[in-house]
Amino acid sequence: MRKTLRNRPLDSSLILINQEDYKIYGDVVITGQLIVINSKVTIKGKLEIVENVNLKNQIFISGSKIHATSITSEVDIVAHNSSINTMFCLSCMGISGNADVTSAWNINVRNNAEVGVVRAKSYTVGGSNNSENILCLDSVFISEDNNSKAILAKNLHVGGDSDFGGTSISVECFTSNGHVKNCYGNLGCD
Repeated sequence: MRKTLRNRPLDSSLILINQEDYKIYGDVVITGQLIVINSKVTIKGKLEIVENVNLKNQIFISGSKIHATSITSEVDIVAHNSSINTMFCLSCMGISGNADVTSAWNINVRNNAEVGVVRAKSYTVGGSNNSENILCLDSVFISEDNNSKAILAKNLHVGGDSDFGGTSISVECFTSNGHVKNCYGNLGCD
């Protein structure tokens, strides 16, 4: 089923289940829940999720694809078997699940991140990172511990301990304040 929402403000909840091609034209502010299950959603504008203290697990995404110009969330994003793509920035409190996250610009996670593949210009995590692969054109900055596999970036900084699972790491400059293990590949400052 194909549905389109044009030029209408959306300031409560957005719940989509089994929507093949749902499109929203314009900016979207969600003050309630964002639940997307087995759906494809394209937002031709900014998606903003405002914290609602009366709701627990305000964002839940499963088996879905979400595309937006940018995404800003004041709450954690829970996303399983999904992909989240932005043309510009993606900024959230935390993100968990195994979703693949892509941004043509920057991804900023203020707390912890647990995702599949990360693709961005730069990737910043204010807490710990647990991911499969990180592919960045510029820098990766992780404030606490890192548990990931392949990383490709110009600069990589990890504030805590790192376990790279014995896979390939390719960076121009790597700094760490903690212990590093299972790390192979092209590392070091030129």
